[in-house]
Amino acid sequence: MIKVIEAITTKQVAIEEIKSHHAVLRNSINYLPLVVENFISGLNAAERNSGISHAAHSLLHHLLSVSINNHAEHLHGAHQAIDMLRAKQNILEQASLQQLQSLLTHAGIVIEYKGDVDNQLAGAERVPLEQNIDRIHVTYQRTIKAVKPRRTHTGRCSSAQPPCFLSVLSLSLCDCGAPPVR
Repeated sequence: MIKVIEAITTKQVAIEEIKSHHAVLRNSINYLPLVVENFISGLNAAERNSGISHAAHSLLHHLLSVSINNHAEHLHGAHQAIDMLRAKQNILEQASLQQLQSLLTHAGIVIEYKGDVDNQLAGAERVPLEQNIDRIHVTYQRTIKAVKPRRTHTGRCSSAQPPCFLSVLSLSLCDCGAPPVR
């Protein structure tokens, strides 16, 4: 019984972590196109002609691809675009530099949190909850089948009450060495 409670608790904690990380990830993914648009629209002609706008579009493309499918090629492309943007940040004016920092912050969140969410999902899937649920169900079904109407000493049939589900649950999960109910 303790193993099932631990598995349920572990799965609940994992789900809450996934929901939290996923919310932050979704926020940054949804905000990225606007950040890129604001960054590019704030560039002056010299900044635009330096290849920075192309790098920003490339970063957006790769990050949106990463958000759908976390392939190494998309991560590599995102990192290349980030490196290019950082290499050219010295030519940016202060306003453009602030926009770039916002873009890089959200890019970092997408890269970090996408990996975290994927790892958390994989971890939550490994929690052995389904096996225990199947065990409970089989034991309950066996117990229900074992409860049959019985004849009393007067020849009348009496129905036995179906077993309490919680009793069956504790029996099915008990590792106390008792034989399984058939």
